Amino acid sequence: MKRTQRHKHILNDLYLYIEELKQKAIKEKKEFIIWGYAKGGAFIKWLLEAEDNNANVAYIIDDRCDLVIGGSPSMYRSTLFNYIDNKKYIVLSTILDFSLVQKTLDMYGYKKNDNLYDIRHEIGVSYIDFLQINNMEIDFGNTTANDRPDIYVGTDNSISTPFDTISVDEVFQTIKNLDKNVNLFDYGCGKGQILFDAYINGIDNLAGIELVEEIVIKARKNMEILGIPAVIYNEDATIFSDIDNYNVFFLNNPFVGNVFKSVISQIEDSVTRCPRNTFIVYLNPRCHTEIIKNGVFKMYEQKYIACGDPIMNIYVANGKS
Repeated sequence: MKRTQRHKHILNDLYLYIEELKQKAIKEKKEFIIWGYAKGGAFIKWLLEAEDNNANVAYIIDDRCDLVIGGSPSMYRSTLFNYIDNKKYIVLSTILDFSLVQKTLDMYGYKKNDNLYDIRHEIGVSYIDFLQINNMEIDFGNTTANDRPDIYVGTDNSISTPFDTISVDEVFQTIKNLDKNVNLFDYGCGKGQILFDAYINGIDNLAGIELVEEIVIKARKNMEILGIPAVIYNEDATIFSDIDNYNVFFLNNPFVGNVFKSVISQIEDSVTRCPRNTFIVYLNPRCHTEIIKNGVFKMYEQKYIACGDPIMNIYVANGKS
């Protein structure tokens, strides 16, 4: 996925860091080892390989994940270091407790900022991590059930979880191509992470809705810091009807049950009231049948992405005659 100018503007220091590592590896004729795969390691591997194939990831190390046999590159336990030459590799750690990695690799001759880098704490393991590491005022962190049991315990609201996998750019480039003028509305927008992702991928007309006032305040501050012209409503999505100007509705599993039904009803009423080609993009699509049951929306496209549930559904209502 080619980076947009907005990627390069907002995330420039992230790309510079990665490029310096790549140039170091080329100059010293070394390959990379990523320690800690899961989401973080996958993101770093993707960054290294996104623009060209000059960076070679030779091995993945993970002492916790189930080993995937036959993958590329091969995944190993840390015992691999007994058998390889430290002069040939640069290790990139995405482990939360870097001291464990450092202690293990010290005996094999790996030194921090020479052939061992603490990636997780230097640049993070997602776009969102990077932004928060570089600006302490930015806060895209989760709001958990422990933080707000009044919102999430015994309700139809799903816990706010940022979508920050390696599929982010693919998802929003797909959305950008749905219409020549995408006006995106994010339901349960939390602190605005989806709006950020959409913006850096070239989508200009953005709005979100969030019930909790303190979360909305943080979302608006994030948008202000990043220079993103998004409108964020502090409203109840089940009764909010001022959505006729939007043609793409984004749902990252924000609600279930009666709340979800009410939101879909609002979107269907909008399409009826203001006929237009309208799309629903639904990640972790637990309530798929609720979207198609009335016949207003039908399945348009389904994609396999890196997410909790790897299915992303796109539905369309052809409102224009």
